[in-house]
Amino acid sequence: MRRLAGCDGTPGQGPFMAVVIDVEDVSGVLNAEDINIIALHFQTYGCPAARACGEFVSDYLTGKPLSAAIHLSEEDFLREIGRMPLGREHCPGMTIRALRLAVASARANEEDSL
Repeated sequence: MRRLAGCDGTPGQGPFMAVVIDVEDVSGVLNAEDINIIALHFQTYGCPAARACGEFVSDYLTGKPLSAAIHLSEEDFLREIGRMPLGREHCPGMTIRALRLAVASARANEEDSL
């Protein structure tokens, strides 16, 4: 198993979303279609909308290929969990950015090991 981590925002300094994606250990595989997500964990501040976004991505992406995290959009959030409350519209975007940073960290680690 391999862990990929990404965070958008700064914990303790306003809104943030941190995600950790557990993926199959597939050394040398760069194709996100061939890597499955085993589990996805998140940490955020106490906002119910942010927690809902974290729970959605955890439930939605577990068992899917890593490429699903890359292609997730704000429209997917709206379709699955509905509109965000007033003042919390940033939560889906924050979650998506954290996911993409986690995926980018995997690519950076692969390039460093070449």
